[in-house]
Amino acid sequence: MKALPIAWALGLAVFLLPPASAQDDATFPDDEEYAMARERFEHRGNDLRNELEHLRKEASRFARQLKEAPRGGDENNRIHDELESVFLEETVEAWQGLLDRHNKIMAAEGNRFLEMEAAFNRDFDQASRRRELARRKTEMTHLEMELDFHRKEGDEDLAVALEKRLKQWRDDIAVYREQMASWDKVRLARTDGRHEEAEAMEQRLWLDERTATFAREFKDSQQRIVDANARVEFLRKEIAIAEIEANSVKGMRKDHHLRIREWERLSNSFEKLDFEARQQWLDRFDKLNHEFELKREIMEMAIQLVDLRLRGRVGEANEIKQRLDELKRVLKEHQGR
Repeated sequence: MKALPIAWALGLAVFLLPPASAQDDATFPDDEEYAMARERFEHRGNDLRNELEHLRKEASRFARQLKEAPRGGDENNRIHDELESVFLEETVEAWQGLLDRHNKIMAAEGNRFLEMEAAFNRDFDQASRRRELARRKTEMTHLEMELDFHRKEGDEDLAVALEKRLKQWRDDIAVYREQMASWDKVRLARTDGRHEEAEAMEQRLWLDERTATFAREFKDSQQRIVDANARVEFLRKEIAIAEIEANSVKGMRKDHHLRIREWERLSNSFEKLDFEARQQWLDRFDKLNHEFELKREIMEMAIQLVDLRLRGRVGEANEIKQRLDELKRVLKEHQGR
């Protein structure tokens, strides 16, 4: 669990400390501006409490799922729940720290409150960015697991689509890291008293973030089209395979009925037959049953051959084709005896 790439809450520690300017004696600004600022900040606290309550419920749900998960269950589901559980637990811890700081700021007065509130809002925005980065890392891990699954299953179309989405996510995360580093520089400039430089950097970053957001959302919409088409193609193949399987199994019904009928005839008269007659019946039924098993194996192999061809696994398909031809030859020889 410690190795999971979600640990980010500790990075908030520096943000959860009140700024040095908060130590100044309280003075009182314009009453209307001050009242509006306190009201906005109070609403932010209420939003934090509501979100924290939701996060705690989600964290409890995933913790319960992990505890109640059966041993030997699906490994991918277990890893998914572990990732979500760690992400939620650390988000709860970080958001609780922010709420504690919010409550202390609400107790401040005048310009001291306004200075602390402004610093809190900037730090809250950066904490939200860190949370979003952690979320993206978690989602990327889920995509990597899904890609590995589809590769093992031979679902090449879905695998290719997932590889493209993963590349996009990695690129987005790299851009997001750069933006967060830039915001850290803004904070450093404010700490050093370079307020005009910090304001200019902040405006530039604000524009750059929205430009990147709009570009990312456009790429997401394009990728959704690619993903949807890949799923359509995957389902088309699944439907084709299912139709062939259904028709093949239907074609075996006559052989099923014949085997059942012959077995019932044998079992109903078995005790009345002498040893030689029993042996003749058993030999005849064994031949019938062997033929049935050959036909069933040919049917299963034919379905597998179609599956492999539709998924583009040519090498495996050629091997199955050779085995299928050999089985058909064996069946023909068996029927000619």
